[in-house]
Amino acid sequence: MRLTVRDLRLMEYLSEQGLATADQLTERFFPNKECFWTRVRPLLKNGYVESALLLSFASAVPSRMLPLVKKLREERRNVERLKVYSLGSRFKAKAKHSLAIVAPMFAQHQLGLNEVRTFLEKTLPSGGVYLSDPEIRLEELRLGSIEDIPIPDLVWRVKGRSFAFELERNQKSNLRYFERFSRYEKSGYERTVYFCESETLYEDLIEKAARFPKVGFALTNRPSKVFSRFRGSQSIFDFLGISSEQS
Repeated sequence: MRLTVRDLRLMEYLSEQGLATADQLTERFFPNKECFWTRVRPLLKNGYVESALLLSFASAVPSRMLPLVKKLREERRNVERLKVYSLGSRFKAKAKHSLAIVAPMFAQHQLGLNEVRTFLEKTLPSGGVYLSDPEIRLEELRLGSIEDIPIPDLVWRVKGRSFAFELERNQKSNLRYFERFSRYEKSGYERTVYFCESETLYEDLIEKAARFPKVGFALTNRPSKVFSRFRGSQSIFDFLGISSEQS
């Protein structure tokens, strides 16, 4: 089959983000779900894309999938039949660096990260470049500095400036957070925003980051507002130090 520019963009996105739902791919690349199904079928048939039931990922770490399953059921989605899409066999060999983020234990994280990326792309000024975890790791490996800097979930680069974004879903140890925040504070990222999936995690991380002015926090259900102990509550534009008029 002959691949279109949209096909290549879709597969590039899957190599960056790991996997996505039909709704996420439709919103990004197609005018409606019918157009998505019409095009994805030949991509599946010819090995460019593959699909799997979302619940097939749950056996790896069941507790990590439960919040997503509960949310989808509250939205009256047919969770048992819901599929996610990733790169097919034809492209996997060319994108080995992305395979780690398709691991079953990261499924819910990557689907949530897709929503964060969509929010940022719609909200922040156009013209910047977004880099995902695998791309950042490859870049740092080439530069020989991967041991010296943190690897964010997403990086946004615009006009010579770099900003880091993290999706935080689960509580980690105090030491791990202190080390992580310290590395961000010393890094070349001008600001780092953690998007937290719960109020409890959000409030806890604000306390833990009290000594780190470059780190701010937002809730995934209110992503436009960022809070830090040093600056209080600000719009994401003000926290990053960019103009909303450019978007």
